[in-house]
Amino acid sequence: MDHGHQGDGRPPDDPLAAGASHSPNPRSATLLRVGIAAVLVLLCGVLAGIGAVRAADESQAATRAAKHYTPPPFPTPTAPAPVIWVVSDDTTADTGSKLLATQRWPALVADALHVRIDTRASVGAGYIRQGQSARTFGQQAALAPRYADIVLFFGGSSELSAPLGDLQRNAGRAYDAARAAAPNARIVVIGPALRGVGTAQRLAQVEAVLQRAAAAAHAPWVDPLKEQWIGTSSNAPIHGDSLTTDNERALAKHVEAVLRPFLPHA
Repeated sequence: MDHGHQGDGRPPDDPLAAGASHSPNPRSATLLRVGIAAVLVLLCGVLAGIGAVRAADESQAATRAAKHYTPPPFPTPTAPAPVIWVVSDDTTADTGSKLLATQRWPALVADALHVRIDTRASVGAGYIRQGQSARTFGQQAALAPRYADIVLFFGGSSELSAPLGDLQRNAGRAYDAARAAAPNARIVVIGPALRGVGTAQRLAQVEAVLQRAAAAAHAPWVDPLKEQWIGTSSNAPIHGDSLTTDNERALAKHVEAVLRPFLPHA
């Protein structure tokens, strides 16, 4: 008997016999592919559902946050600083002064009142005299910006030799020029704080003329010599180049008090 053959008469290592026992079933392979696909579809659905729930939660959270959100307030617009146009002589002009611009009365008043002070002040200028800038007070006034809040006339001690009638007429014209240049501005007139070169009697006459001209223009009038801001008609400084830091601080204090009632934010 030959023991190398079994069953169907083929040896155990016959490849045909091995293939017959391990060949895949087509139906089983198809079912496996369908199952895998179903699992993948189901998994995608689960992930999509999770994403939808998360999106809904985030949307609800954003809605709740929006209900409780308070936007920051809009910044309050800052109003421009009031503008003061100064018509003056060496009481105000920087030329010839030994002090820094920050030590002069215009800078001190601007800081105290939170205003902008502009000027074309000139040494020796007056209502008739042109001074170093070749401009009279009237010509300085004509340069005032239209938006000026106040046009301040300050000085007059350079007119001690001027005819008083001409002085009054020129003063009135200067105030008119200021109103034409800055129609909404308040005109304020401060007389001489310097005593100039002349007699106390003549200085008093000039002050009286300027006071009448201011009254005719319905402008407030202030007399620094009479009120002794930095001295009287007999002992006040003669020229602006003699003004000290103490003088400047005194002028600033008094000018501030004069201007404050006419400022919109005062």
